[in-house]
Amino acid sequence: MADEQIDVLYPQLRKIAAGLLRRERPGHTWTPTVLVHEAYMRALRAVPVAHGMTERHLCVLAAKAMRNALVDYARARMARKRMQVDTPGPNEPIRLDEMIHLHLALDELSELDPVASEIVHLRYFLGYSLEETGELVGRQVYEVRKEWDSARIWLLRKLRG
Repeated sequence: MADEQIDVLYPQLRKIAAGLLRRERPGHTWTPTVLVHEAYMRALRAVPVAHGMTERHLCVLAAKAMRNALVDYARARMARKRMQVDTPGPNEPIRLDEMIHLHLALDELSELDPVASEIVHLRYFLGYSLEETGELVGRQVYEVRKEWDSARIWLLRKLRG
């Protein structure tokens, strides 16, 4: 990815990173800037920009790279400390072990239903509306809502065992 594109997307990438970090435990050592740079180093710099690829598509790729970086960070932290943080309520941080289980469940969902997995990623991690998500995945809003509801139920069952 060209540096000029990163310069244009940087404010949006920082916004995405800040949103992902809000779900992390309090006192997380990474900042939005660090997370954007980590995503760039891991994935974005190697992404060739295809003809017709929009800024939104690039942001989706960046968000996936950021999520993977956070999961790797959580795994490393758990391996070092073997500790858990408090159980979150709605809109509170996710425990390290929960993040890893969610990541594994999303990987499994992506094998079973790639569109549903993409919808979860766009809605949950990026905060896109049903309309925005439908535009990105090429589905009508009612189809996105149905997939979103089904995927959430599947994930809850999977995570609760």
